Amino acid sequence: WAFVARDFTLFKIAPTRSTAVLESVLGPDCRAIIGSDLFGAYTKFAKTAPVRIQLCGAHLIRDLKLIAESQNKFAARHGERMLGIAKRIFRTWHRRTEANANRTRRELERLKTEFLQMGRRTRAGGLARTMSKRLKKHGPRYFTFLEHPGLEPTNNLAEQQIRQCVLNRRAT
Repeated sequence: WAFVARDFTLFKIAPTRSTAVLESVLGPDCRAIIGSDLFGAYTKFAKTAPVRIQLCGAHLIRDLKLIAESQNKFAARHGERMLGIAKRIFRTWHRRTEANANRTRRELERLKTEFLQMGRRTRAGGLARTMSKRLKKHGPRYFTFLEHPGLEPTNNLAEQQIRQCVLNRRAT
């Protein structure tokens, strides 16, 4: 496990990847924002602790690209539209400044709403249907970063922190 904060990283080696590890390290009163993939332990922990979750935007983009590459033309078209909106969200977020803060916040909220509405409705099957179900259940968690300045929209920092550990584990 890697718990990454602004000024430090805590590594926890545990025999499992269960919610019990999160509970033992973070405690039941933790009020953090947890950046994560869709690993179930985080979702379960969020049901009992007052934490917020930021689902990884990079994972979202990867999944949307898979849908856009579908052999099913209807699903591919849906994926392309979703990917287009997601790219506009991240492009707008990266261009934000103090001078355009209010306009940017309104535009991001509009794009987020458009993305979630479109993503939750599709007649396509396969990965598009899976994404639709995920967005119905967890959609706003992909956009927690919009409400918290300084919060990254991905869990890349945590993945970078554990990269050397993973490489070492594979080599040994």
